Amino acid sequence: PRVGHSATLIVGGRLLIYGGEDTYRHRKDDFWVLDISSMPSVKMRPITLNPEGLLANMWKRLKSKGYKPNCRSFHRACADHSGCYLYVFGGMVDGLLQPAESFGLRFDGELFLVELELELELELQL
Repeated sequence: PRVGHSATLIVGGRLLIYGGEDTYRHRKDDFWVLDISSMPSVKMRPITLNPEGLLANMWKRLKSKGYKPNCRSFHRACADHSGCYLYVFGGMVDGLLQPAESFGLRFDGELFLVELELELELELQL
């Protein structure tokens, strides 16, 4: 499970997950995409969401190219209108602490612009 991540709707009916913390409170700097447009309807019946089950092929980890923000959690993110850029603001980061900051917590006020390079799989219908 992951907490403190951002979830942003991007081009192609996809959900982009960035950062957050794992169960051991280690901050992450990875990008994941969930293709929500291919999810089956679950209105009337429960479905299994385990890693080997229904959603296993719908998640994709994105490789990082170029600059990206360092590991962070409890930040905010949004995509621009084209879906090609992600703005990431603030959050909790690892690093040196300032005297006024609590032990183990450092809040970042920087704004990052991340260029998204998504490979879209297109199906040709003949």
